[in-house]
Parts: sequence; C-alpha cells; structure tokens
Amino acid sequence: MIVRPGTPKDNPPLDPELLRLRRGLWVARGFYFIFFAALGAIGPFFNIYLAEKGLTGTQIGLLSSVPPLIALTSNPIWGAIADRWQAHQRVLGICAFVAGLSSLGFIWLGGFWGTLAVLCLLNFFRSPIPAILDGTVMAYVAKHDVSYGRQRVFGSFGWILSSYGIGLLIGTININAIFWLHAAALGLAGTLLSMQMPVE
Repeated sequence: MIVRPGTPKDNPPLDPELLRLRRGLWVARGFYFIFFAALGAIGPFFNIYLAEKGLTGTQIGLLSSVPPLIALTSNPIWGAIADRWQAHQRVLGICAFVAGLSSLGFIWLGGFWGTLAVLCLLNFFRSPIPAILDGTVMAYVAKHDVSYGRQRVFGSFGWILSSYGIGLLIGTININAIFWLHAAALGLAGTLLSMQMPVE
C-alpha cells in the first residue's frame, strides 16, 4: 500500500510533554519581550517628559532616586506573597496589570507631587516583576534542561526595538504616547501572558 506524504503514518503526533514545553518557553520569551519593551517605551524618555512638564533639575533628580527605594520594600513583599501561596502567575498578573494601568496617571497628574505619587505606585507593582519572572523561568528551564539565556535574550530584543523605534518618532509624536504604549504592553499583553506562564 502506498502511503501519501502528510498522512498520520509519516507525521506522528508530537509528544504532549514536548508541546507543553515549547509552549511554556514561548510564553516566557513573550513575557520577557513585552516587559522590557514596556520599559523601553518609558525609561529613555521619562526625563524628557519631566522637563517638558516644567520640573526643575533638582526635582527630576529626586524622582530618579525613587524606583530603587521603592524596590527595597516592594520586592520582598511581593516575593513573599508569591512564595507563601505559590501564586507566581497571579502575582505577575496583578503587578503587570496595575503597573501598566498606573502609568496612565502621568498623563493626567502634573507637578512634582502628582508625578511622585504615580511613580511610587507604578514602581511598587513593576519592580518585583523581573525577580519573580526570572525565578519562575529559571525553575522551569532547569527542570527541562533548557538554556535560560535563550529565553532572557528576548527581553533585550524588546528593549532595543521599543526604545529605538520610539526614539525615531519622539520628535513627531505626543510624549504622552509612551505611557499609552507602556500601558498596552504591560497592562494588557503582560497580564494575559502572565496567566499562561509555566510554573513548576
């Protein structure tokens, strides 16, 4: 009997475990890409936004010191919650959604104190994401003997494409567009991907 190419005999179904592994790795790569693309949308241009809002050099310097200070408290809190209740997916989803949504506050709240309030809220939820994401992905790839670097490099791609692309357009678009992009990438796409994140 002649078996035509493309029949089940020539193309046996893939192992379900292998399919699950591939899917999990692509979800991790997607989250890295989206998260760092969101950072690239704001990070290089945030001081330009502050200067356009009329803040002084001293105020901009003070605001730049806020994220590391917030990270000192938020990272242990969210990390402990994720570990205590084994809720890494949910914590990633909550942090991504609130961080993405809160960045829109920069559009409507001006002045030093309004900007400071939004910056504190944004970083309280966004700062823990890299640590929880790295821990989740490293546990997954270690179990399956897969390279962590091959997943993490997608974050670099996201940052480069985002910051470079916006840099080309920054003179022709409204500066507030960076916050809409951040909200869409992290608050929407990041939240959806976090619910699919592989957890061991």
